[in-house]
Amino acid sequence: MHSFTFNSDIRIPSKGIRNSFLTGVLIALIITVAIEIGLRSHGMQPYIQDSKEIWAAQRTRASALGDKAVILVGASRILLGINLDILESELNLTSVQLAINGTSFIPVLEDLAADPKVTGTILVATNSGAIKNTNQKYKSSEWVEFYRSEYRGLLSPTVERLLKTEMAGRSAIYSSGLPISILLQRALGRLPVTKRYVKTKVNREHNADYQLVPQPSFYITRVIKQLGIKVDMQGVTNLSQAESRIRTYIHFNKPYSLRSREDYNYINSLTKQLEERGAQIVFIRFPTSGLVWEIDKSRLPRKFNWDQFNKFSKAPTIHFMDYPALQYPLADGSHLDVRQKSMFTTSLANIVKTKLAPCNI
Repeated sequence: MHSFTFNSDIRIPSKGIRNSFLTGVLIALIITVAIEIGLRSHGMQPYIQDSKEIWAAQRTRASALGDKAVILVGASRILLGINLDILESELNLTSVQLAINGTSFIPVLEDLAADPKVTGTILVATNSGAIKNTNQKYKSSEWVEFYRSEYRGLLSPTVERLLKTEMAGRSAIYSSGLPISILLQRALGRLPVTKRYVKTKVNREHNADYQLVPQPSFYITRVIKQLGIKVDMQGVTNLSQAESRIRTYIHFNKPYSLRSREDYNYINSLTKQLEERGAQIVFIRFPTSGLVWEIDKSRLPRKFNWDQFNKFSKAPTIHFMDYPALQYPLADGSHLDVRQKSMFTTSLANIVKTKLAPCNI
């Protein structure tokens, strides 16, 4: 039988060491809280960075909710322009935000059409120029592929997403991702804090506060980006001069090539897949204003573009110019401000109701 001998050289940590450890933890916690308070006092707030993980979580809900879901598809205009709570209340459905900034809606619509569990109402924000069937890989293609291959049905991405989102929504330190040295300088007011004009909620609702951006430079920058060509602004000193200068470029703007019947037929094939199992789709042209709308009219004359899509579409369509309640002066010419979106959502929901079958209202 083996015998055991107690080694008297092993020492249990003394109470003093444990107290020192706890004191160190307490000091670190106090410093962290102090930095967090300092950052917030100088205008730096927690924010959630939109990501494919957060999107995939919402995509999972679109399948789980079935015919109880109203699913939003598109890009930045519907991402910023819809109050999800109001939409839910008006349509008596649960909102699922699947719009992705700066990319094509088609890969997302393809994914929804291929999923037999998706049987809800789908609102697609687009313009006629985006209705094009190509094999091009978009950001939306990558997010759909992530959902299908890495996220769907797996526990670890879901848990990780929940933890990261919860932390980002509660801590300015965590959500910033900046080194502690820079955060400390900002907490002390020694470095300026840039206020974010777009904030994201856990449910992926995005709110844009255009009172936080410098105007009219922000608007002019957006217009030039929409135009897509270099504009000589030398000698321009005010908004009126800037608009006049940009209009000279718009007049030489060539219209986009017309969409083909094949493009419309492809969208109709996706619509058919969804409608055959009870889902409904409405295509919506969201508002633009000012020079952005002038550019849109120049590039995509409605008579030869949206009206043609409306003619061939198997699903109902809504164009903002047909409804005064959907027409807004937009701070950047392209997106709704957070102060406008509640009334806009109510108006749009009421119009959507007229487009849906009674069973979906």
